[in-house]
Amino acid sequence: MRYSSRFFLYAPFVLLLSLASIVMLHWWHASNQLAKRLDALNGHKIAPGVTLHFTSETIGGFPFRLDAMMDDLELDIATSFGPLTWRSEHFAAHMLTYGRSQQLFEAAGQQTLSWTDAEGAHHEFAFAPGSLRASAIAASGRLARFDLDLVGIASPEISGARFQVHFRKAPDADALDLALSGDELRLAPNLRAGFGDQIKRLEMEGRVAPAAPFAALLGGQGEWRAAIEGWRAHSGRFDMQNLAIKWGKLDATGSGQFSLSAAHRLAGLLSLGMTGLESLAPSNPGASSKPLVAALARLYVQQSTNNSDRLPANLAFENGQVLVSRNKGTFLAGSLDPLY
Repeated sequence: MRYSSRFFLYAPFVLLLSLASIVMLHWWHASNQLAKRLDALNGHKIAPGVTLHFTSETIGGFPFRLDAMMDDLELDIATSFGPLTWRSEHFAAHMLTYGRSQQLFEAAGQQTLSWTDAEGAHHEFAFAPGSLRASAIAASGRLARFDLDLVGIASPEISGARFQVHFRKAPDADALDLALSGDELRLAPNLRAGFGDQIKRLEMEGRVAPAAPFAALLGGQGEWRAAIEGWRAHSGRFDMQNLAIKWGKLDATGSGQFSLSAAHRLAGLLSLGMTGLESLAPSNPGASSKPLVAALARLYVQQSTNNSDRLPANLAFENGQVLVSRNKGTFLAGSLDPLY
């Protein structure tokens, strides 16, 4: 056999082995760098106001992925009233060693959220998900899209079929697009607010503008309160383009526009159309003990409308108060604490 023939026989195998060696060396280097980075971040801030803790980590995914699996993960986010803490029994982050900058996340086991409100009361919400997955895509070093999908919620407070959150940098404007939805959510008695034990369907779509004040936050270099304060100072607004909720017998749709006041309280107006308010009449036992339900019931009683009509009403947020109004009256429906 001539040497030229041997070259064409063995060259593909040599090339394949060379490529495999490069891939393996690249993976080992990337995995070692990731392990060192995680060890350095453990117990320290990973972004302004955000601290990471975990008890152990394992790196896998050879040869084309990096899988970082952590046990007893804890994220502490600084707020004006104390830390907001998320604890996950098991957490994993997945990313490709080649290709676009995208990360996939999974959480399993017990999940716990804890926080302190403006009055100093401590709250905790624990649940076990059927599956909890999320994805993040970065562009130009900043978060450009985030999607979260929670299927099968098991908790004494809330249980349900599905809950989703979607976020992206708007492609056509200096804005951020937000959307969330929930299906078949069942609530504990203290969360029913007088409407019933089941939210059959919840949908919300909206746009936050401008997006520029959030650039440092989305790049992992800014703190969330500073970002929101910058947004507020630049006449920031949230346009709720669509809201739809079926909660017990209440069926409501609406839209509105919101901002933050100088006192960091929600301000704005939500225009609603509702059916099913007849079930909230004051004769309904316990309804009057819920401020929002009582206000809607009083509004319904004052209207000369058929039960089948979709009753229009406004939900206004002013100076920390929530007001339900229509041309025949305005009723106090509750209060809101400052956001930060």
